[in-house]
Amino acid sequence: MAQVASKTCDICKNAPERHLCIECEQRFCDNCKGLHTRKKATRQQKFQESSKMKENGKYKCTEHDEHYTFICNVCNVPVCIQCIVGIEGKHNGHSVFSINETISSLHTIVKDEIETTLQEDIRILNQLEQGVDTYDCQVKSVINGIREDEQKIKQMINETVKTMIDAVKMKTSCERDIMANLVAATKSRIETKTSLEDRWKHLEKERPNLAVIYDLQTLHSKI
Repeated sequence: MAQVASKTCDICKNAPERHLCIECEQRFCDNCKGLHTRKKATRQQKFQESSKMKENGKYKCTEHDEHYTFICNVCNVPVCIQCIVGIEGKHNGHSVFSINETISSLHTIVKDEIETTLQEDIRILNQLEQGVDTYDCQVKSVINGIREDEQKIKQMINETVKTMIDAVKMKTSCERDIMANLVAATKSRIETKTSLEDRWKHLEKERPNLAVIYDLQTLHSKI
């Protein structure tokens, strides 16, 4: 016959489990159970030996050796029929629900909570996604506005530069005409004086006479 593999303690994970805390629903070894019962918050909790824990897949009450069939609504622990009847029943007078009824009710509660919270999360997700889309549209709008401003600024700069260049060209054109006229006049004077120089050199070679005097006087006045 195949042996059932022994389970280990849920706390230390090493020693074999020997006890089940009914309220915590955790398995304890002997040592960890002792530590659990010394704590102020858990010293009143009920334990069940693991050897009596299940029979045919059902938990059994350690006091009455009967299967648990109810959940005590006051103590929130499983109880058998003997726990709630008679004078000695510790849960006598407490409101109880059958295990199947409790499971069915919890299934309904959990299902409703999951559906409600899931719908709320979906609603929040939709709002967040819409917010992200709106934010992206706002960012694009700002970027497009900056690019439009860029084109306007470039156009203003181009127009300003063209105006400045035209003004410089107009001013320099007038000044260049003046300079060109000065150059032309200077060249004309040089040609005239070169001609007068040639005439003077020719008179210098002439024999001194009255005609030379008249020519030199005319040359001087021209100069």
